[in-house]
Amino acid sequence: MWIKSPLPRDRRPQREEKDPGVRAAVKAKLDNVRAKGYVPPGNVASLTSYFYVPKGEHDIRMVYDATRSGLNGCLWIPPFNLPTTDSFTDCLEAGSWMMDLDLGEMFLNFPLDPQLRPYCGIDLRPFFLEEAGDRTLWQVWVRCMIVKILVP
Repeated sequence: MWIKSPLPRDRRPQREEKDPGVRAAVKAKLDNVRAKGYVPPGNVASLTSYFYVPKGEHDIRMVYDATRSGLNGCLWIPPFNLPTTDSFTDCLEAGSWMMDLDLGEMFLNFPLDPQLRPYCGIDLRPFFLEEAGDRTLWQVWVRCMIVKILVP
């Protein structure tokens, strides 16, 4: 990642989730990344936001959004193009084998540049009110987070 402009200073709090079922599911996903050490306590200069999208009928996928804070606009990251169906099928011939490989948490294997960590904070307070009390509960990503990518 290359920094192409000044890094953001966005500290807007995370939106709360009103639905108790969704709230519990989001909290479980956040518990998971915290337990694995992907988002430890740390110095937070700017917050990113997060939201969920349905994954099947009984699960959710978390999306960590570095667009709202302005972080995505400050960075240049080399693209990694994914093939289209048409370009993929052009390579097939009789006897070809295919498989579906879900890489899941693959990006989380890579440490996030320490210079960017303070700008990749998340506000956990809305989902951990008992733990936070009347204080903020901010933690920082130390691994490459899977972010919302906007394609122009």
